[in-house]
Amino acid sequence: MGQLGDQDGDRRLQYAAALENLVGKTITRAWHAATLRGFAFGGFDNDEKAPWSFHIQCSWRIETQNAIITGSEDWFERANPELADDDDWDPGNGGSLQEARLRELFRDPDSCGAIANNSALLTCTSFEVDALGSVVIGLTGGFMLRVFPAGSRGEHWRIFLKGDDESHVVCKSS
Repeated sequence: MGQLGDQDGDRRLQYAAALENLVGKTITRAWHAATLRGFAFGGFDNDEKAPWSFHIQCSWRIETQNAIITGSEDWFERANPELADDDDWDPGNGGSLQEARLRELFRDPDSCGAIANNSALLTCTSFEVDALGSVVIGLTGGFMLRVFPAGSRGEHWRIFLKGDDESHVVCKSS
């Protein structure tokens, strides 16, 4: 284990500069690729050409001051516990508690595909980030998106402007 130094401060500043792009933008969509959860900020339904994408591959949750709305572990829970005996269930095909809770929060009753935010909520108002990549994004409606890397290897999250390879900022452990 090494000592913390200037590199950690530089990393935090790099993360902060990328996250600053989300302030004032609303989460417009959520989607998944296996257990990766993606959130689009801006774009789609407004004048912006492309959204900022936030791909999360570590632990995360959306919370209020008093409750966890949903999080990464809900991917593995069935929205309908009466189907617990179905051994062929695959959360990637729908039916996870995470998807159900996001659809409820976003007010998107569609049962498949990307989840569109039809609410007037979830605009980024603030953020905090540390050198390890823990992030707290303040959202309108009293919500927070909290991201917390929990492993010592691999990619935890990345943020980028869709279609702009130069904008990629990746948080990973070596």
